[in-house]
Amino acid sequence: MLDLHKDKASLVPHSSNWYKEFEPEKERLKTILGNIAIAIEHTGSTSIPELIAKPIIDIAVGVKDIATLKTTIPILTASGYDILYHKTLS
Repeated sequence: MLDLHKDKASLVPHSSNWYKEFEPEKERLKTILGNIAIAIEHTGSTSIPELIAKPIIDIAVGVKDIATLKTTIPILTASGYDILYHKTLS
């Protein structure tokens, strides 16, 4: 985890390392989810070159349907991921 503290957000200059950090996570997610994931994308401010950003790498995982998504949440949290999703999925 990057040096982040609860209730405190800081912006930093863009780092080319963010893309480099995303790629192994993408491969890890492919391994964990297999063909459940139909797309894995680097999203958010760290995915935009030259943009000042909070140093958090956001990753969006696309699945075929909501039912599939619900089954992936326990798998991902058990693997150490934090899941942010729309409240209608809970």
